Amino acid sequence: MFIQDIHLYHQLCGTDLNLEKQQYTIELPNPITGEAIPGILTTEGTKNNDKSYTYRMTQKTDNGKMSQVVTDKIKDTYKKMDDPSQNPPPVSYECSYLYTIDNKRVLKATQEKTVVSAASKAIEKLTVY
Repeated sequence: MFIQDIHLYHQLCGTDLNLEKQQYTIELPNPITGEAIPGILTTEGTKNNDKSYTYRMTQKTDNGKMSQVVTDKIKDTYKKMDDPSQNPPPVSYECSYLYTIDNKRVLKATQEKTVVSAASKAIEKLTVY
């Protein structure tokens, strides 16, 4: 967990941030098949005063594209198991990073991750001051 704390706190060091809302297509790692999972990265900042602002980065699965990847894999698995039910379970991932920055120095960094897989949901939150 210590390395994750360091990464979270220093992730923005030396970076010039654009405070306007921006969205990017990204690929998220897939530990099960190795095939990348389609995702979306959204960034946005809010100026609190001349030297202080809040910056948020959110990466999440592109559910429209991902559902097809998951559906194809599950159908393939069900065929191999000779199981006629081919309804894919809900799967989603979202991870948000929220930074409070003052005079180019991170005062507070929070990471919140939510993973939904079939009937389970896991939420993890980490805050570093």
